[in-house]
Amino acid sequence: RDALDRMIAQQLVRFAVQPILHAQTGDVYGYELLMRTNVRELPDPTTVLRLAAAEGKLARIDRLTWMVGLEAIRTFVQNRATPPNAKFFLNSIANQSLLDDDERTIAELYGSLLPRLVIEVTEGERNNEECTRHKLDFVHRHGGEIAIDDYGTGYNSEMALMQINADIVKLDISFVHNVDTDPDKQALIQNLIRYARERGIAVLAEGVETREEMRTLI
Repeated sequence: RDALDRMIAQQLVRFAVQPILHAQTGDVYGYELLMRTNVRELPDPTTVLRLAAAEGKLARIDRLTWMVGLEAIRTFVQNRATPPNAKFFLNSIANQSLLDDDERTIAELYGSLLPRLVIEVTEGERNNEECTRHKLDFVHRHGGEIAIDDYGTGYNSEMALMQINADIVKLDISFVHNVDTDPDKQALIQNLIRYARERGIAVLAEGVETREEMRTLI
């Protein structure tokens, strides 16, 4: 508990970045920002979220993610470390809502970056619909986009896809692994791509590790 309080108060987190490539061109489409802690007692984000939930501090973790994440994005952009139009994917806790003061601060400090921001919401979370809607409206109002993360792992994936006005759906890694040899996975992915294409939703495949998986997905 002391470690969690110290992490929040001193913002002892950093972000690793993972590239996202465009299937048609191979160019960098964007980067996923992956939170890492600088606190020995909290070795991974799962531990942080579990402890924060027990302590009633998820809202503070969500705010920390936004503030430190956007500052990292600003550093990347200022240092020209990323392509000029690359998008930045940032996870947000679905059942937590930013305060009005936080939204104003984010708009003032990072308004120019928000059109390049993609907020990821995990569809498996039993989220508070009002909190989620408030956050998604804020992102869309400033030109950003919404992605459904870990699609296919929740209790009602199709319902989440219909309820959340998403711009991108991220296919969970469990559907991607060995897709080249699994006809059932291929059929499910084909259905998703067909549904998404008709509605102008982009599909992103997580965790592609082999050439065969890549070729099959493309």
